[in-house]
Formats: sequence, C-alpha cells, structure tokens
Amino acid sequence: MSRVETQKKIPPLFAVGTGKACYGGVVTMVNVMVSGGIASGVGSNSGGYVRRYDLLGERRRLLLGAIEGHRLDRYSITRGSALVGCHVAPIGAAVQVKRYNGGARYSSVETCHNALCPVCGGRIMAARSEEIREATHRHMAAGGECYMLTLTIRHSRNDGLATMLTRLDRAWRCYGRSRRVRSALLAVHQGYIRSLEVQYGLDNGFHPHYHILFFTPSGWVLDDATLDALRSEWVASCRRSGLDASYGVGCNIERVERVGQYLTKIGAEMALAQNKSGRDAGGGFDVQHGHFSHLQLLELSRLGYSWAGAAAVQEIAVLRGRHLLHWSVGLKARLGIAEKTDDEICEESGEGEALAGLVQNKAWRCLPWGARGAMLDIVRAAGVLALPIAQYNGHKFYLRDYGGVPMVVVE
Repeated sequence: MSRVETQKKIPPLFAVGTGKACYGGVVTMVNVMVSGGIASGVGSNSGGYVRRYDLLGERRRLLLGAIEGHRLDRYSITRGSALVGCHVAPIGAAVQVKRYNGGARYSSVETCHNALCPVCGGRIMAARSEEIREATHRHMAAGGECYMLTLTIRHSRNDGLATMLTRLDRAWRCYGRSRRVRSALLAVHQGYIRSLEVQYGLDNGFHPHYHILFFTPSGWVLDDATLDALRSEWVASCRRSGLDASYGVGCNIERVERVGQYLTKIGAEMALAQNKSGRDAGGGFDVQHGHFSHLQLLELSRLGYSWAGAAAVQEIAVLRGRHLLHWSVGLKARLGIAEKTDDEICEESGEGEALAGLVQNKAWRCLPWGARGAMLDIVRAAGVLALPIAQYNGHKFYLRDYGGVPMVVVE
C-alpha cells in the first residue's frame, strides 16, 4: 500500500457510493427522510436502507473470497453459512415486503441474525438500545444513578484479535474478583450492562474495549481513592492476563446524566454517520490515523481498500457467536425487561406491520443490493411499493398486480 493511498481523504460514502446506480435519484424524489440514531442504524445523510444493503453485498463478496482462499476453514464458515447467505435465497413462494411504524423489512428470505450484519444488526441494535433506555429510565425514576466505566488496553498491529479477546475476557474476570474493585464498586452496584466494542486502525490494528454501565444506589460517591483503586486494579488485571494498560487512559469512569451518553458509545457500530472516530473535520475518512467500526471497514472496502476488507472478515470470523452485549444476572428481571434472543428480535413483527408488496423470487435474485435497500426506503417513506430501478444487467423489472398486492417481477 502506497503512502499516497494511506493519506488519501475519502469523502462521505453518500456523496460517492450510490451515485452510479439509478435508484439513488428515485429515493430522493419520494423525499425519503432517514432519521439518525441507533434505532435507524444510519445517520441523517447516509442513504438509509440503500447503504445497509450495499454493505451487506460487500460483506458477502468478502466472505466468498475468503472462503475460496481457505482463510475461514478454521472458523467453519462455508458458502452455505447464514453469514454468507443473508438476504440471498428466498424461502417462500415470494419475498414479502413489510412496512411498519418507522421502518420496513423483508421476510420469507434467509437471514443471519448476526449483530455485525449491516441489515440484521440494525434491528438487533434498535431493540437492544430500547431495552437499555427503558432499564435506565426505570432505575433512575426509582432514585438510582448510573455510571459508565470504560476499560481499554494497549495494542499494536501485531496483536491478533482472537488472542486479545481471550485475554480481555480473562482480565475482566480478574478485575471482578479483585477485593479493591469489589469494595469500591462491585459490592455496591445493583447490576451492570457490559458492551464489547472493536475498532480497527492502520496505526495500531484492532482495538477491543469494554463500556460498562453500572446501576448504583442514589448517593454513591466516586472519590479519588475509589478512582485510584479502579485504575490500579485494571492495570494489574491486564498484566496478569498477558495485556498492558495505561493507568490514566486504560480506565475511565463517569456519571451518566443521560442514557444517550451510553447508547452513543455502544451504538457506534450501527450509527455510521455519528461515529466520528474515523473521520476528519470535513466528514471524510482519515485513513491513516482513523479508528474504524466494522461497518466503516466495509465502506472502505467498497472504496477499494483491501486492508479494510481483510480486517472486516477477521472481525466477522472471530466475533461470530460472541455476545457483544451482556447483562448481569438478575438485572433484567429486577427492572422488568423481557428476555429476547437476537433470533426473536429479527423475526418479530414491527408495530403496525402490514404487507406492502411482494417480490418474485426470480426478480429478487436479479435485483442489485442497493435496489433492494431503495425499495425499503420508498416503502418506509411513501407507504407503498415502487420500483427504484427499471433494468439491471440485462434484466427488466415491472410492477404487476397479484390479487390486489403489487409484485415486482422480471422479464
């Protein structure tokens, strides 16, 4: 990789990523308004579902290439894995297009239910964010307080992600067993939510770290002695686990005034436009010095940066099956939050959900990734199914009436 390539500033994806496809203009014409924040999974200028499906297509391309090169054999990821086949194969007579309050989705198509997925992960993060928001509201309404603890480690490009995560887990267990930590915090907390975040940068490679939201009783005081205990013990726990951490930077704790502070941290994976860590002052990517979320790596891969694609594939493989969000035992029950698996979240119907249309199975296989996203943007904005693209790769698409329901067909 040349010095020129690494220093190149990349403009925001919306400005360049979808301009070569005709469906971008159609979405603008129907005044698609994309809300920001975690629930939507994208920022206000990001292109909505178009971006998610373009990135899903990029993920599939990367995984297929890694499988062909036998780089995923040890992880048992094959061409038949749901990670590779997400939103590829229809599983019914036709793909159903559903609209609900605030969004749209497809059903009767294979999905992966993976939290890192650009499409499935959006639904998962929206639901998890709402759980955290409700839990924090109930705790604070009852007079409690919340503190956010951030735990980081030193790392370099030579550190493998799998090894770091194993040692990070060990350091967390060591930390929780420490008498000083238990006396300072763990003995008085009423539960916690721990989020694992992984970023990647050219300078120092993978950067895994924890954000922990502690639920404490009212009046708990964070004094200098407590802060010293928390920082000293994290450094010691890391050293005992084969890691290194800085006393001043490795451990930080602050009182959470608003639940949005925590949700902004854990939602960085899905809130693309709001994750500024990898961007320069102009909104483009600082490729040389930025720290990138998983979806930003997929964005960079689409723009031709092979190192970003390799890092994204490694994250997918290593983080597969790992829970990125963990609630302490009994916390959900105490706060009245229902238990839901990621599978249940991805399969459940949205509020006010109704059938907006159908896509012929043959047409579904012929539609480009971005067009699939554009149809959802149109349905979300206008409430009806419309064609975002007339033809692609020699195929012509039409809308037909199918028993009073619009259906996309291909000829």
